[in-house]
Amino acid sequence: MRQFMFAVCIVGAGLFASPTPSFAEPPVATEAPAADATEKPKPREPIYDESADGKQLVAEGLERARLERKHVLVVFGGNWCGWCYKLHDAFDQNDELRQLLLAEYEVVLVDVNTNEALRDSYGEDNKNHGVPFLTVLDASGAVLVNQNTGDLEDGPKHDVAKVKDFLTKWSPERRDAEQVLQLAVADAARGNKRVILQFGAPGCGWCRVLTKYLHDQHELFADDFVIAKIDTERMTAGQDVSDRFRKTETGIPWIVILDEHGEPLANSESPEGNIGYPVKPHEIAHFVEMLKTSSPDISSDNLAEIERTLQANAAKYDRPPTPAPVAVEAAPVN
Repeated sequence: MRQFMFAVCIVGAGLFASPTPSFAEPPVATEAPAADATEKPKPREPIYDESADGKQLVAEGLERARLERKHVLVVFGGNWCGWCYKLHDAFDQNDELRQLLLAEYEVVLVDVNTNEALRDSYGEDNKNHGVPFLTVLDASGAVLVNQNTGDLEDGPKHDVAKVKDFLTKWSPERRDAEQVLQLAVADAARGNKRVILQFGAPGCGWCRVLTKYLHDQHELFADDFVIAKIDTERMTAGQDVSDRFRKTETGIPWIVILDEHGEPLANSESPEGNIGYPVKPHEIAHFVEMLKTSSPDISSDNLAEIERTLQANAAKYDRPPTPAPVAVEAAPVN
């Protein structure tokens, strides 16, 4: 079953677009043996890929942001920059900042020395500031703000409250789940279609996999379905809309197919439980049956191609996306 069960300290993969592995919780402090006074501290692992094309990194971040309706936080810096590591550590080790970034941003680390032209293209004055330097882009790539992080410092470290205020201020506008649902149903009614309504949350890796699949294979669904997603954490009334259609918590992603009046026709609860993102043969079969029974006019060719693409993806997703530990509120699971 390829789904996400809410649990303390488990979220989806890949918070930062960088050559480093996903962040983990800091290790428990232990008393270290006395060090030789002449011993030099070991250099830290690089966090910036000095050979990477910053434009390409940003383009990839924008693609992810569009799928999830996020903004892109471009962090210009370098592996030689102590303050860059300090900001990176604040993003990694502070629960509030980590969750805020995971929910609202795609974070892209760009080496400033090899990408000065990119930095300067976001603002004429950018070259006059040190690093780390922040640029926030909307999902279309438009610059929302440039930020000198010196203003976010407090003595020898970054002020977490100031950083949080900055990230909160430039987060995407909070959407209303009721409105998302109503618009999808109205669109379906105009086109004599059904609604595939997906429920998910920022910390759910499989939710992102499902979102990307439905986007990539949009043409196979477009004649018969309107696709919409409810984020139970990021959207106003998101949990209320979820509770209206599902009576028990069986993990996410969770899918319901609605008719043109908003009434449920089928959902992702199979005899074996919620299929989440369908990977196993019985999960794929259940998903295809959901489509077939809720929209009898869907072509056999499209159904066959949907089944084929899911089967082709199954080998890639033999094991779940690697989670990046972060504290999230636990929800009941039956």
